[in-house]
Amino acid sequence: MICPHCAASISEDEEKCPYCDSFIDNGKKQFKRVEPVNLQDVSPFRLKGDDKPIIPLVLISACMPIGMILMMIFIICGRPKSALASFAAAFIGAALCFLIMVIYGFTRTSHYMMR
Repeated sequence: MICPHCAASISEDEEKCPYCDSFIDNGKKQFKRVEPVNLQDVSPFRLKGDDKPIIPLVLISACMPIGMILMMIFIICGRPKSALASFAAAFIGAALCFLIMVIYGFTRTSHYMMR
């Protein structure tokens, strides 16, 4: 066999020319087609195809940053009901924290005003 790049004489089994280091297409390689993987099928958050919210994850979502991260993960995994439940838990948790801070602020200010 002759190398098409440098015209050197090489053996038939060579995949790369030892003289010019170029790859040689001798037609012996056969490529196997790889099917794309559906991420929803291999997701650890996907349980038997249903979209029931996972209660422990929803409870953890009451912490707003964790809830937003879980919401994004559920959206990517194709679980809109779980994403909505995580968002609702994060929103309610943040609203309760804000309400507690406002009430605490009013009680502390009224305590100072009564002195």
